[in-house]
Amino acid sequence: MRLKLTRGHALKLRASTRIPAQIVGGTATTVTRANGVYTIDVDTTEVADLLSPTVLNRANHTGQQLASTISDLATEILARSKHTGTQTASTISDFSEATDDRVAALLVAGTNISLSYNDGSGSLTINNTQAPVTSIAGNTGAFTLANGIDNSTNQIQLTAARRTLPTTQVFTSGSGTYTTPANCLWIEVELVGGGGGGAGSGTTPGNGGSGGATTWGTGPLLSSGTASGATGSTGGAGGTPSGGFVNKTGGTGSNGSGANTTIGGFGANSPYGGAGAGGAPGGGAGVAAAANSGSGGGGAGVNATVNGGGGGGAGGFVRAIINSPSATYAYAVGAAGAAGTTGTGGAAGGAGGSGFIQVTEHYGS
Repeated sequence: MRLKLTRGHALKLRASTRIPAQIVGGTATTVTRANGVYTIDVDTTEVADLLSPTVLNRANHTGQQLASTISDLATEILARSKHTGTQTASTISDFSEATDDRVAALLVAGTNISLSYNDGSGSLTINNTQAPVTSIAGNTGAFTLANGIDNSTNQIQLTAARRTLPTTQVFTSGSGTYTTPANCLWIEVELVGGGGGGAGSGTTPGNGGSGGATTWGTGPLLSSGTASGATGSTGGAGGTPSGGFVNKTGGTGSNGSGANTTIGGFGANSPYGGAGAGGAPGGGAGVAAAANSGSGGGGAGVNATVNGGGGGGAGGFVRAIINSPSATYAYAVGAAGAAGTTGTGGAAGGAGGSGFIQVTEHYGS
């Protein structure tokens, strides 16, 4: 059967006798038969309504519609802008495999590192290819902690003893035995001898006494030497030290004046200062040096009877470092040189300063 449609209000159909005995019109169509001819009429107003924008508007479709009747269905479904909300990884096909492959592709092995990706088991193995350390500076075998190194707290660090700050001991008089503290690695010893006394002034004055030597250890290991007191108007010589990496000879006291009404000689200063000044003109007594300074005492000043007294010499100064110190050391602090006595028409000199020892104890290198 062939159909030919023309614009108008009627669609006519001619069919062979093989058409079924009854043809019934459907929506918007009517069927009539006359003289063996079937006439099918289509109501074009209803067809126009079916093709209107309102009917074709997707927003007006609320029921089910076959996908084959929607030309852009696949495009609409696949458009990313149409996807909202959250989708779990378990609902995405091949998500885990794609992620594994992506991670394996991103990682790059660095120096002494190897990467092994097993796609079948979904595993990525990272290995260190650097050979283990078997020796340090040519030494092999097990290494142990020594010399104050501790790892009891999962840290390699100095032991508490090695973290101890330096301590000091000071000796200002007499003699005795020094005991090295536990865990002490080395000591620094600084000492000065007693200073000489200043001489008196006037007729037949007394000379200043010598300062005592300050010593450390057997032998002695360290010594300040002996500082001389002034003899009459002549200043005393300083002590000659030994044993340290610094050995500073004590200074010589100044001479007294041979003129009337003049000042006495000054004592010599040690590195600690504190020397005694000469006595004032007119017979002033010499000034004593400061205690534990190791400096010399001042000589007496002149009145009408010359000469003035000389100043005392300073004790020698020593500084030494003793590594791996002994358990004990004998020590002696030098006494101050005595002041010269008063001569006729004069005054007395000043005493020297006593010696001094300072020990600084170190517990780390």
